[in-house]
Amino acid sequence: MIYPVSMEKGRTVLAALALSVVMVAASAVVAIAGVADVPLRVMPLGDSITFGAQSLTQRGYRGPLYDQLAAHGGQVEFVGSLRSGPAPSAHEGHSGWVISQIAGIANDAIATYRPNVVLLHIGTNDMNNAVDPPGSTAAQARLGNLIDQILAADPQLTLVVSTIVLSNISTTQERIKDYNEAIPGLVAARRAAGKKIALVDMGALTSTDLDHDDLHPNDSGYAKMATAFHGGIVAAADAGWITPPIGGFGAVGPPRTWVSAGTVATGTGSAAQILFADIDGDRRADYLKVGADSSVQAWLYGGGTTWFPQGTIASGVGVPGSQIRFADISGDGKAD
Repeated sequence: MIYPVSMEKGRTVLAALALSVVMVAASAVVAIAGVADVPLRVMPLGDSITFGAQSLTQRGYRGPLYDQLAAHGGQVEFVGSLRSGPAPSAHEGHSGWVISQIAGIANDAIATYRPNVVLLHIGTNDMNNAVDPPGSTAAQARLGNLIDQILAADPQLTLVVSTIVLSNISTTQERIKDYNEAIPGLVAARRAAGKKIALVDMGALTSTDLDHDDLHPNDSGYAKMATAFHGGIVAAADAGWITPPIGGFGAVGPPRTWVSAGTVATGTGSAAQILFADIDGDRRADYLKVGADSSVQAWLYGGGTTWFPQGTIASGVGVPGSQIRFADISGDGKAD
């Protein structure tokens, strides 16, 4: 079994995590029939890493994971309210979100799509944004509460929790290290209580598996994430945890839904002056205020409630602001 993991810190934890990965891989050798025998309705849940940010295809880990699972010969579908990349495009990977924001939509997402497997990779934005003061374990507590919330939302589902991937940003990585050290203990405690929860370790990723932003994996990193999640799912199937999805394969409710994100911008100027368009090519709409003289001020979206002011990006073209619209006419992914 891979689930009881030492809670000691430092190298002992890293060794235990490495051992857990080896044991998952060993389970995969003998458990192929288990995955093929039960239909899988998988919900990837997390932030922009789950979305597949910086992946050339936007499939992230979901694409190679789907291929690995489908190779067993069973039925596999991915579900969620969001879409990115080619199939499997469905997921619940919300760019910029922190643990508490995922907690705000988890129950609705599970009730709507009724997964029998949830893959949870969350906490990167809590660490990168230094949401908590130095030395705080509040993020670890929030993760524990989110785990309990997911398991209570549907006690029949299997939850696969991962440590979060490293960062090449030194201050962020220090926080990630402390955060990751707590995750084995959170999982082990729930497993000891009889919950269907597994741990997978993302320690196989190295600094070369990160994109130029030093935070998101590149496609080689996403492939390693897929292998880790695949091992966790195979081990869970081998243990007999995964039961057929509610309603049968393919019965996932509405293909898309709306979930409230609350107020994401406090506003500036009148509503008639505001437009949204992706001006930096990150596939997320940015906040634009068009003046009466058609000049444009911009705020780039940073996820959650974070906006980065850019000042005036266009001085105007001599027409009333009400006549201004934005569209990507050059095909470079940025609004013109």
